[in-house]
Amino acid sequence: MELNAPSLTLLKIGWTASMSAASLPLDMVDGWIVARTKPNREMWAAENLSRQNFGYYLPRVAEVIRFRDGIKQHLVKPLFRNYIFVWVDENWVPVSYTFGIAGVMMSGTHPAHITDEEIAKIKALEGKDGLVTLPDRYNGFATGETVRIKSGLLAGHRGIYRGMSAESRVHVLLDYLGHKTKVLIGDRDLEHCA
Repeated sequence: MELNAPSLTLLKIGWTASMSAASLPLDMVDGWIVARTKPNREMWAAENLSRQNFGYYLPRVAEVIRFRDGIKQHLVKPLFRNYIFVWVDENWVPVSYTFGIAGVMMSGTHPAHITDEEIAKIKALEGKDGLVTLPDRYNGFATGETVRIKSGLLAGHRGIYRGMSAESRVHVLLDYLGHKTKVLIGDRDLEHCA
């Protein structure tokens, strides 16, 4: 079965993600959580999580850096700078004390969860080299244009198309975990407003 990578866009609308850990004891969690790493220490955090037998997912993307003298350098960077997904099947507390980890994203008194489906969507964007291939930034919508969501949980809502940049990928992740300002959504689920 071939997975088609969805084209991603960013909308500014009011929405809050639901969290599923409310019925578990405070230190017991089962599933994907999000840990914030120390600046530029994602790989070190990943190594230390692995030493403690935690599963992790650190999506990476190739980026081209252009210098003033015209030289280009190809770098591999985390898709979500300073964040890593961690699979926890019991006690999540040791994750927050792992070298390289600055903290765990929380939703109240429990770690914020990311569903297996959301992780699968990111993994579907990976190429054979294991790097995430981001969709083209142009997809028929102009920055600032009013768009309507035509399918999914947010069907019928209107939003402002914001495009996608390296910085906004981090904001999208944070906003998915409970903030109310931005949502990441496939552009095939959008339509132009008349």
